[in-house]
Amino acid sequence: MTFVRMTLCCALFLGGSAAAGAQDAVRLELSQKAETVYDYAAEKCRSNTIPDSPARAMRRADGSVVLIGGHLTNWFMEGASLSDVKPNCAISSRAAESPNPADFDDRYWIQALLPVGEGRVIGLGSQEFMGKRHKGVCEGPGAASPCWYSSIVTVSADARDLNFSLLPRPERLVASSSAPFDPKVKMTGFFTTSNIVRDGHYVYFVGWTAGEARPGPNGNCLFRSTATEAAKGNWQVLSDGQFTRPPQAYRGEDTTTHCDGLGGDRHGKPPFGRFRSVVRLKGHDMWLATYNTGAPNPGVFYTTSKDLVHWSEPRLLADFKPFWQSRGVCADFYEYPSFIDPSSESDIFDTAGDAFYVYFTRLNWTDCKRGMNRDLVRFPVRVVAN
Repeated sequence: MTFVRMTLCCALFLGGSAAAGAQDAVRLELSQKAETVYDYAAEKCRSNTIPDSPARAMRRADGSVVLIGGHLTNWFMEGASLSDVKPNCAISSRAAESPNPADFDDRYWIQALLPVGEGRVIGLGSQEFMGKRHKGVCEGPGAASPCWYSSIVTVSADARDLNFSLLPRPERLVASSSAPFDPKVKMTGFFTTSNIVRDGHYVYFVGWTAGEARPGPNGNCLFRSTATEAAKGNWQVLSDGQFTRPPQAYRGEDTTTHCDGLGGDRHGKPPFGRFRSVVRLKGHDMWLATYNTGAPNPGVFYTTSKDLVHWSEPRLLADFKPFWQSRGVCADFYEYPSFIDPSSESDIFDTAGDAFYVYFTRLNWTDCKRGMNRDLVRFPVRVVAN
């Protein structure tokens, strides 16, 4: 198996890694060979059975595993191990596509999983209210299509059947824009989440916001809860160094809280992209996160942390360019990086050893047909010391 060291490029255009100090004590090597996990052409249940979010894995109490790369239908794969998962075409979950933004029930993509006891599992969904899909919402003077008003919501299901549904309306909202929907605003709210990770008594995830981070206004923010409170939709966000209630519109109360943007004190250096995946490297006592970004420095990057708050200078993992900045290009594109170690002892796979995988959605667009043809693939990764 061939591994490639992906570090030189970062030293050229990100100023090297000297500023990272002792935190940045590992380097990743990525194999050039991808393994196919889900073959759209051969395995699709329906035309829209596509991976459209970072891959997430969970182990059930009976030892079986499930894998999701959430689309708006939120379909799953399952099997005895992550090497033999297959689509379950009977499983899908979707929202009501409500035209009322206050319902937080338009479309959602499940992007994190957490068992919470008694055979129940919750998910964090990226809930997308896009006004342009609803007649009359993004029309008129000053309207700014697509009127994208996004939030993080909680969904719940039995761990066996995985038929997810939103928590009741008073409980479902985790975080949103601090202001109600305004058709004159093009894009605002919380858009994506990392997976959930455990650390001591708490569980955490990183959510990306357009409008609510400081400094910012866009950036990654750290959320914290306990499993018990998370099951009720209750999370807090790091704001001015303290965990407090996150921005939540339509609650009839003050929602002016902003969150601390991770990496926001990096003195003019390029901001982190949306954190897609976080794992704890067991042998190195540190957290590892990955994200992808576009121009002017496109690629898939990784960064490390001791405390989930302060992160090292990013390093390049792969020079994959995003499809959304490549119009007219006929090629395969790799999106939504996610670290998963099949040998993790955690039921949510939030730990990793020195050999694991980075999962991607591969958009098969070499034929210039920018359609639904997407596979889920994974590349072996290994950790080496600096």
